[in-house]
Amino acid sequence: MVFRRKKYYYGEVSDHFDGESFFFPDKPYHFDIKAVLKWRLFTRRTIWPKHVAVKPALDPVSRVHGKIRVTYIGHATLLIQTSGLNILTDPHFSHRAGPLRWIGPKRIQEPGLHLERLPPIDVVFVSHNHYDHLDIPSLRRIWRRDRPLIVTPLGNDTIIRRRIDSKMDIKTLDWGEEMQLGVGATLKLLPCQHWSGRTIRDYNRALWGAAYMCFEEHSVLFVGDTGFSASLFKQMRAMMKRTPDVIALPIGCYEPHSITGYSHMSPEQAWEAFNLLEGEKLLPTHYDVFPLANEPYGEALERLKRAAGLHLRCVLPLRVGEHAEL
Repeated sequence: MVFRRKKYYYGEVSDHFDGESFFFPDKPYHFDIKAVLKWRLFTRRTIWPKHVAVKPALDPVSRVHGKIRVTYIGHATLLIQTSGLNILTDPHFSHRAGPLRWIGPKRIQEPGLHLERLPPIDVVFVSHNHYDHLDIPSLRRIWRRDRPLIVTPLGNDTIIRRRIDSKMDIKTLDWGEEMQLGVGATLKLLPCQHWSGRTIRDYNRALWGAAYMCFEEHSVLFVGDTGFSASLFKQMRAMMKRTPDVIALPIGCYEPHSITGYSHMSPEQAWEAFNLLEGEKLLPTHYDVFPLANEPYGEALERLKRAAGLHLRCVLPLRVGEHAEL
């Protein structure tokens, strides 16, 4: 059977787009379906707890000025409040990370802040289209409630508009492109070593990336997913105006390395990336919420703390539902 591949984006060829698909130029990813199926079907998976209780976050303030307030809602979902803006990253409030309600990894920790208790959302950033980052039911509810600006890498707007509303306010960016979020606030899309796809027909048809958000007095770097590359992080640092006050980096989904190592970082690699990026505070994300890989529950954060060693003060080890102010 021959499947006709979907196409989400039409644009000029570049160093990371061949006219049909996107790729990471230094080290293109080749999806090995046989290796993945062997891992999923025949490798013994680490058993995670079925449910972990979460202390719900207090109701957030409506607006924040003069400082940064970050609430860790869970996985890659952050509520970033500063300069009068409320920004949500990779919003995921569903029970599973999958195409249907009964398919995909189950959430073992409830969202630290339920969607109904969110303040009015001005901007939503979606880093890429994997199901644990682009959750259509969550995005649909937020859109219907607040009508925020959606910012996402090239091609993802096609998926979102088809599933939610063709008239949505969506701004797409290519790597290196920048846009205004408000007075004195900008968002710049930075490259990542990753890939995209929601079905067997749309592999790498949409781009992925990290959001560098620069405000009048502060800056935040949010990385949804990436593998480790020293040259990549040096490039990202060179593309930023100033040292980020907070860098949100994923630290989970790292075992087995032979399968996940291209597109995800171990906690030790995340610490090394943080140092290359020269950030002030590291906010670890993407761990202990969805059982996506083989590492044990609770291991990622402890490994990150050991890697930080004497510099542990640079880590913001927020649990789901907790927040920090800087």
